[in-house]
Amino acid sequence: MMPAQIIVEIVEEGGEIRLEDGRLKVKAIPARLVPLIREHKAALLALLKAETGN
Repeated sequence: MMPAQIIVEIVEEGGEIRLEDGRLKVKAIPARLVPLIREHKAALLALLKAETGN
């Protein structure tokens, strides 16, 4: 699964993923996505940084 798809799945399930002080913060994420978030953490950080312009 691509990092952008992970973000979409989190949001569709009512969860939240964001950057806070350069760190990845998640809330109410589906348990099945936890391994994917860990695996793609660097790519998720880069994608969220690009989206926020940080």
